[in-house]
Amino acid sequence: MNLTGLPDFGLAAPAPGLHHPFGGGAVLVLPDRLEVASRPDGSPDLRLTLVRGSAPGLPPDPYGVLEFSVLAECPVEDALTALRRSIPGVTVRPTPLSSGFLWMQRFSTLESPRAVVTDGLDRAALSVRVPGATAALLAGLLGGGAVGVGTRAVMEYPGVAARLPVAVTFAPEQLLPALGEVVAREDLVARVASGQLPIEVDADADSPAEALAAAVADRIRVRYGEPAVTADGRPALRLPAEPPVGHVRWDLRQPLLTYRVVPLASDALLPARSWADRHGVDALVESRVVRPLDSGAVDVTISANLPPSPVGALELGVELIAPPKPPRRPQPSRALRTFPLPPDAPPVRLRFAPGEPVEYVSVTYVVLPGLAEPLTGPEISHADDTVRLGPADFPVEFVPVRADRPVLSESTVRVTFRPSTPESGVAEAVLDGDRPSVAFVQTLGAGTLTLDFSPLDGSAAVRVGPLPAAALTVTPALLPGHGPQSVTVRTESLGRVAVDLLAQDAPPAETTTLLLTPVRPSVGWGYSPRSVFRPGYRWRVHGADAWSDVRTGDLVVV
Repeated sequence: MNLTGLPDFGLAAPAPGLHHPFGGGAVLVLPDRLEVASRPDGSPDLRLTLVRGSAPGLPPDPYGVLEFSVLAECPVEDALTALRRSIPGVTVRPTPLSSGFLWMQRFSTLESPRAVVTDGLDRAALSVRVPGATAALLAGLLGGGAVGVGTRAVMEYPGVAARLPVAVTFAPEQLLPALGEVVAREDLVARVASGQLPIEVDADADSPAEALAAAVADRIRVRYGEPAVTADGRPALRLPAEPPVGHVRWDLRQPLLTYRVVPLASDALLPARSWADRHGVDALVESRVVRPLDSGAVDVTISANLPPSPVGALELGVELIAPPKPPRRPQPSRALRTFPLPPDAPPVRLRFAPGEPVEYVSVTYVVLPGLAEPLTGPEISHADDTVRLGPADFPVEFVPVRADRPVLSESTVRVTFRPSTPESGVAEAVLDGDRPSVAFVQTLGAGTLTLDFSPLDGSAAVRVGPLPAAALTVTPALLPGHGPQSVTVRTESLGRVAVDLLAQDAPPAETTTLLLTPVRPSVGWGYSPRSVFRPGYRWRVHGADAWSDVRTGDLVVV
């Protein structure tokens, strides 16, 4: 993965919830709340399926399947307004998420954190099987229950580890057991900072203990840890039960991809209940009768939270394989599914011998132009009837780009992807109201994105980029012409001068007049453009008939 543009954990944050980018670019904004995602028709992306046998006493026992997606919402407008006060022209963008956990209160089967699959941007999907009683209670709540259902999540996001003029040496078989199997990140940082762990520090200069501890924790996460949650809901790392043997030396001056977390909370079911009040609960809750399967048959549900509209791949899919188990089952059982899945895709069926444990593997594949054989992902073992896939499960890298509705209400966006290998070829896609998203597929984590905005009102086109080829949500805050603008008006006259200023397309009644004097020869003026694509202003000496041409820039000299 290209590190340029990712959150730089080695730089002091400009404000809580914000990160400077590594190597330059737009400031990154962390999400601060969860919302249920919406489908293209505006309905909540939430479905509850109530499953029962064809007659009382026949299998399966009643159960439910809850499937929903949540969006991690970023306060980009608030962040932009705050930053523009001190950094004129700064732009911001949402921070993409990579993985996480989600759990819900009031339901014992949902109170334990469950891994969610992200689309590489801001959408996380969860599919969970619940007992029949829990499913009935959920159905009642969606149908108008007044009880709140608190939803909490811990989401990971990628960034660049802090760098320090320090090297550390340790033995993993001593350090990791001293931390425990699951350690909260805050506890990990505190214990490293205490200096009581078996870590030797070789420093060229003194480094604050907290900064050193954060840099070491960043590297422990990517080298040894897997994301986890403590029993009391704190972000944590799960460390290997059998750590590697030997001595490790880390040079903390080197940039390294790592991950940090952001906690989020909401009542995720509230928007779904509101929608059901207006449109009826039947669109969110369905019942399904299941007939008994032949002995040994298992229906496997496959869900995939993948970026829409992939470009650069001829086919994406997954194969399920139950290896042969002679003599009772001498042949393998296989099932194939290609993506994207239709909205009501049925499960696939694997066949086992009667009484045989359900054990199979999933292998993703991608067919790329010019390659004789498809690329295949690793084998992932399963022992239940659900396969959940995300972008990280495939043997390629997805570069998802989505333009938000406010951008597409004023323009179309041509996205040009240039991979790091010229032989792969340049790919383009035009985003508009009918196609707001695209995902470019590449085998190497490099390349660039260029965005060309074509305003619908005929205003001049605007180009942003080239940017690093990485997950990107395009909001108006990515454009310099959006949000508060500031101009300094200065005079070199020895007398008093009055200056009129007016934002582009604003009516004359909104003219601002500034008075410049020898005592105050420089005055600031702020304004908000009426359109992100018409962000200019005009000025004139007060009392003059003619205005200047529309201009941009942050300085007027009279």
